[in-house]
Amino acid sequence: IGKSYLMLDVCIRICAEQGMSPNFALGGRIPKRGKAVFITAEDSMDAVHRRLNQLVPDEKEKLKLLNHLFIIPLSNTAEGTKPLMRFDGGAYTMTEAWWNIYDQVVEMENVALVVLDPLQALAGAGDLNADPAAAQAFWTSVTKVCSMTGCSVLATHHMRKDGSRDVDGPLAAREGIRGTTALVDSCRFVWAGWLPSASTREAVEQVVGE
Repeated sequence: IGKSYLMLDVCIRICAEQGMSPNFALGGRIPKRGKAVFITAEDSMDAVHRRLNQLVPDEKEKLKLLNHLFIIPLSNTAEGTKPLMRFDGGAYTMTEAWWNIYDQVVEMENVALVVLDPLQALAGAGDLNADPAAAQAFWTSVTKVCSMTGCSVLATHHMRKDGSRDVDGPLAAREGIRGTTALVDSCRFVWAGWLPSASTREAVEQVVGE
């Protein structure tokens, strides 16, 4: 819950002018600002704009995002969501839809961040959760985008329903991520969110006074 909202907020922080948004995201300082591309397979245009209006309620401030923030809700396009991967001849390859994204990101220049939301719906090929080869093929193609443009690519994904509770540290969080371990092993980093225990919540509440 909240992954898409969080990623939209990160996009705004990355592409906004310094001073318009805080100079940090996901707990770290933003080292590079630039254009942000948010590709969503599940949220409609109306849903995205509702969230955008909540994150940036001032219309004048929102205008500053023009030509910096690019949001593509695929459910509103005539062709809908096209898979970015396919399983053909015993191997996973990227589709024309992926290479179209790749070409446009390269052509745009100064793209700092691309968000794919969510990974499973966009990839679409075989069982990305179960097959390590699919995860490796996907991240290899993502790495090519990053190396060609200098941007970062973030893909949202789910925790297992039975793995999102009782997490007591990074190793347990890693085990709680849905799917093959190759999804974690083949990328640069994973930012995981989970429900804290009652004792953890109480300890935090005492510290922050809320």
